[in-house]
Amino acid sequence: MKRTLSDRYEENTELLTKELNVDKNFDIIKHEFQSGGVRLCLFLVDGFGNDLSIIHMLENLSRLEKDQLKKDPLSILQQRMIPNAEIERSQEIKEIATMVLAGQSALVVEDCDELLLIDAREYPIRSPEEPDLERVVRGPRDGFVETLVFNSALIRRRLRDPSLMMEYLQIGRRSKTDIVIGYIGSIADLNSFVGLRKS
Repeated sequence: MKRTLSDRYEENTELLTKELNVDKNFDIIKHEFQSGGVRLCLFLVDGFGNDLSIIHMLENLSRLEKDQLKKDPLSILQQRMIPNAEIERSQEIKEIATMVLAGQSALVVEDCDELLLIDAREYPIRSPEEPDLERVVRGPRDGFVETLVFNSALIRRRLRDPSLMMEYLQIGRRSKTDIVIGYIGSIADLNSFVGLRKS
C-alpha cells in the first residue's frame, strides 16, 4: 500500500524527515518557516538547488500577506508566488523522496494533503574529470574535487536511494578535519565504523 500525505502539517514533515533521513544526512536541508500566517517546510539536497532560484522563491513567499493562502493555497503558490519554475503536485511519499533525491525541492504547505515539487535544480557547473591514476574502461568518468557538498551531490546524482547516508564528522584532535562517511544504510554494517564516530 502506498503511503500518502495527510492534511496534517506535523505528520507530513515528520514522514518526509524520516523518509529522507534528514537527521543523519548533512546534505539534506529541511527549512521550516512561516508566511502569510501559514507554516511551510522546504526539503532539498544541498548541491542540487539553484541558489538564486531558491532565494527568489523565498523572497516571494516572504511577501505573502496574512490570509492570502486561505483558499486553495497550492494554486496560489503555483500560479502567483512561484511562477518561474516547473512545478507539479504530489502526495505519494516514495515518489516525493525520489524526486527530492533527483534534485527537486519539495514544499510542504500547512493543511494540504499534497505538496509542491519545484524544479529549481542545478547540477554542479564544473565538470569533474576522470582521475589520471584510476582510469576505467566502462562506467562514468567522474572524479572527486575539493568540496564535500560537490562530492556528495556527485554521488547522489548517480545513486538516488533514500537509504544512502552522508554523515558529516570531524576527525583529528588538532586538525578537526571535515569528513563525510557515505554508506547505504540498508546494506552497511554500522558496527564497522562505530569507533570512528566516537573519535
